[in-house]
Amino acid sequence: MHKMVWLSLLRELQGSLCPLCFMISCLTKRYGNLMKNIFPCASVCWEIPLRRAGLGFLCVLALCCLPATVARAALAQPVVQQFFVPLPEQDLQTSMNTIDSTGTKVGNTMKVTIAIVVGQTNTVIVYDQWEDGYENDLNNPTQPGTKIWGDGNLNTPAPGYPNNILPAGAVILLTNIVTLPRNPSVTNYDGRDRIGATKPVVMTRAAWGVTPGTVLVSASEIYDTSHWGTNFLLPIGTNVNAAIQNFSYSAAYIMASQNGTVVKIDYNGDGVFELTNTLSMGQNAVVPNVRAGAKIISSAPVQVHEVTGRIGSTYQSRSFAIRPFNVWNMSYHAAAGTTLASEVHNIFVYNPYPTNITVQYQTAAGSGSFVVTNNGSDYKFPMPL
Repeated sequence: MHKMVWLSLLRELQGSLCPLCFMISCLTKRYGNLMKNIFPCASVCWEIPLRRAGLGFLCVLALCCLPATVARAALAQPVVQQFFVPLPEQDLQTSMNTIDSTGTKVGNTMKVTIAIVVGQTNTVIVYDQWEDGYENDLNNPTQPGTKIWGDGNLNTPAPGYPNNILPAGAVILLTNIVTLPRNPSVTNYDGRDRIGATKPVVMTRAAWGVTPGTVLVSASEIYDTSHWGTNFLLPIGTNVNAAIQNFSYSAAYIMASQNGTVVKIDYNGDGVFELTNTLSMGQNAVVPNVRAGAKIISSAPVQVHEVTGRIGSTYQSRSFAIRPFNVWNMSYHAAAGTTLASEVHNIFVYNPYPTNITVQYQTAAGSGSFVVTNNGSDYKFPMPL
């Protein structure tokens, strides 16, 4: 009897429906209520006698029945680091066009590069893109747009690693063109993306306009959320080195990792918090015209960057990741240097304290010291060769 019913269904439906609708229709007639529980509108797929002329509409009906999430197993190891890509491109375009007020404007396409460097073998990375909303739990990703790299699953291998296994020292380089204004229906690797890792990794990002090119660039390291904070003091601003206007454009970029994060900003360092903003997860706020000594406090940890530049130039822009005030230290290593007397490497040292401080330095060529005066002074020190 079952065989006769099945053959009857084949004759009835064959040539009328697309393969997906045909399969659902057969299973619905055979298993009735069970299929309707899985695909609530499955009965529509076989009750509407559409032929080829209505195939597209019928396919839409069938696909609408599919679950909105993807069934995936939980990660074998828990996520130990979480990052949010800072400096959203729409905001960067505004900053760069404010700096480059006389030359070629940054157009509506930006080239974005995000780099992830893996420290240990068998690290798994969860790349949660903001366009389809964030995952509820990075340890149990369900959204179809979320990528899982390093777990050996070949469906979505990590770029550059076709076997989807990440060895120690692996570098995942994500580069694409981002069109502005951002359309959430278009998925890119860009600002606001969220990344989780089961073992320690490091991340950086860079972006520039396709026009005018790399003469005007923003690049910075990305701190994981364990290095975020709730109290920041900005060491650089529009009032620093005003004579040559290195920082005549200075803007704070503030990004939250938790919904409902309240941020207060004293942008000129006078002790009065002039601005208050409430941010959602991954949301960015930009505060222009900040001065050295500006303060930022928040109800939950945030990350803060500064984008700076010389207004009226066509190439002078600089971006910095700002560390929370409570982790400021007494010893630093300069990450960049120079070997040319004509290419000076300047270090800016900020002193927020009521007394002068003496700073000692040591280079490959020798050592020495200088004094930074009190109460919010910056000292520009040209590093010896």
